Amino acid sequence: MASQSNNSEIAIPNPSGRTITIIHCWSAPRSRSTALLYSFEARGKDTIALDEPLYRRWLQEKIRGGGDDGSNGKSYGISRPYAEPFLKGVAPDDEDAEKESWRWEREKKCFNERVYDAVASIVEQNSSSDGGEGVIFIKQMAKFANLFDFETNYETYTSSSSKYSHEHEQSNQPSHWKHEITNLATKSNIHIRHKHVLLIRDPLSVLASWMGKSGQVHGNNPHPDEVGIVQLLDVYSKIVGASMTKNNANNPNSASTSQSGFNPSVVVIDSDDLAAQPRQS
Repeated sequence: MASQSNNSEIAIPNPSGRTITIIHCWSAPRSRSTALLYSFEARGKDTIALDEPLYRRWLQEKIRGGGDDGSNGKSYGISRPYAEPFLKGVAPDDEDAEKESWRWEREKKCFNERVYDAVASIVEQNSSSDGGEGVIFIKQMAKFANLFDFETNYETYTSSSSKYSHEHEQSNQPSHWKHEITNLATKSNIHIRHKHVLLIRDPLSVLASWMGKSGQVHGNNPHPDEVGIVQLLDVYSKIVGASMTKNNANNPNSASTSQSGFNPSVVVIDSDDLAAQPRQS
């Protein structure tokens, strides 16, 4: 494991000893990110794992050009099984709609709302104890990087953000839920900190895994952005750039990052090492 630094914090009013750590795990597909997600999910009630909460927005923009009805959307040649049910938030016909509807309905929430729900759940679970500590593990794909603000560590939002939202109301927009997270942290007297992890893998192994049955999921026609190897470099650069901005803001008199002892806030893990030696990694 190669590590630059493992701390990145977002200033939340009234921080205390109670902390919730949000881990953003960035990777290309076929890098064992799902296995790592499941391992965090198995930790217990103090940990909540979110599986690609930016995926629906990315898929909507790629398949429908950002529109809700698809009438004016531009196709990028990307296909997915169950794409339409997923975008609509409705269980497909071959699933038990009554039992699984909540899973599909959940996907209609924006990234920031999903994070708010996770923070609220941890706060509620620990309200009767002296703790309040918790971990939110977020599986992120490199192709989602343009939808993520690395300076705030939340979803980007613009005047057109409502295009992928399940309702065109202010209360369903990313900006609203970012403020709600801050308000909840203040009210609950907790500190939220963010950490970024890059989960990498040998590019040849990643590319080879797109062949055969795995490739069929993507119509045997993966978009270059989906492979994600080059995009990970962009993610790394954005994390470093955001960290430098924060460092300069906190140390305005420092002439350079080296003089201030600054290190970018990112941990890099080789998934082959993680699979072979999970404890050591």
